[in-house]
Amino acid sequence: MSLARVVNNFDQLDRLALGSSAAHRLHPLVKMLTTFFYIVAVVSLPSSALTALALFAAYPLAAMTLSQTPWRPLLARLALAMPFSLMGGLGNVWVNQQTAFYCGDWAITQGEISLVSIMLKTALTVLAVLILMATTPFVALCAQLEKLRAPKIVRLQLAMTYRYIATLLDEATTMTIAYRLRAPRQKNIRWRDIGSFLGQLLARSIDRAERVYQAMQCRGFNGEYPAPRPAAPRARDYLYLTFFTAALLAGRWWA
Repeated sequence: MSLARVVNNFDQLDRLALGSSAAHRLHPLVKMLTTFFYIVAVVSLPSSALTALALFAAYPLAAMTLSQTPWRPLLARLALAMPFSLMGGLGNVWVNQQTAFYCGDWAITQGEISLVSIMLKTALTVLAVLILMATTPFVALCAQLEKLRAPKIVRLQLAMTYRYIATLLDEATTMTIAYRLRAPRQKNIRWRDIGSFLGQLLARSIDRAERVYQAMQCRGFNGEYPAPRPAAPRARDYLYLTFFTAALLAGRWWA
């Protein structure tokens, strides 16, 4: 995928978060809490509870249907996390070779079950976070972090990183275009030029960050990232949170 395409697709989740479905209309705090409880329930499942993990997949499927979120942008982002999960789980295959059960003549080891469990947990938890971001504006999430008394430095770093990572990608795109103009026969940046390219990108990014910060100070920035305060949760929000929490507890107890 080209850098230009990455830049164009970076704010796709932000555009999806501006929808008007029933999931979008839920209170941001309720969606944050349900996502947190879901992640805790999934991660705490034993590695052998593959059936329970399959049942927990009902949440992202139902949430995507309810919010009318398209599959493609979420799966594209999920694919970025799966190789890390695969590499983390492959070690268990070599370390834990105790036979769990037989499938015909094929011996299924505990390590192989652990690998499948790790990849399923990664897929479910990452999907849950992506659905949260696709149904809730990032500014609203930052406002809820402030309401939950999250440290100011954490909130500010999250907001600034998310807001200005597109600026970094824009700098990288400009440098890539300049590189190709100087080397028209090169489709990609040569390996021997990667170090110089990254060094120049770092220098340009620092300079751009200084100019952005000066512009923010000229507009009265004092260390607080302003965000609109959402209304208090309504009765249906509490009902959703209660039902979802009860369902998670029941599923976790059954597993």
